[in-house]
Amino acid sequence: MLLGSTEVPVVDLITAVLARVAGEARRVAGGPISAVALTHPAAWAHTRRQVLVEAATRAGIAPAAMVAEPVAAADSFLSVSGDAVPVGGCVVVYDLGAGTFDASVVRRTPGGFDVVAAEGLNQAGGLDIDAAIVAYLGATNAGRDGGAFARLLNPTS
Repeated sequence: MLLGSTEVPVVDLITAVLARVAGEARRVAGGPISAVALTHPAAWAHTRRQVLVEAATRAGIAPAAMVAEPVAAADSFLSVSGDAVPVGGCVVVYDLGAGTFDASVVRRTPGGFDVVAAEGLNQAGGLDIDAAIVAYLGATNAGRDGGAFARLLNPTS
């Protein structure tokens, strides 16, 4: 990753973020953290997950578990919905992030959930949707008061 003209290894950036998160977690908990689970996109291969594990280890928070994001979301859903998904049943999980959209199908097993299918779209996240809405509103309202709309796009205060 380039920061200005300095090349910084990705693992170092992730380590810095996780070290800060771990420090805040210890502060809020008032002591050491007994277990950590790290989530990752379902499509991440072993190499990317290993970078995350290495960064966590460097940050002093070796993870107790690595969990695919749609599995974590389905587990969370199950904890608030009771037994809404029977063993063998499937759930569709979608993740509309700032820069991507991911959709997964997970199947409940006796031990939790397994990812059956996962697909993601880059350049289809919330920021892209926001930009499309703003562009539409600009084109639709440009004739009314283009200066006001321009000030909304580029505020000076």
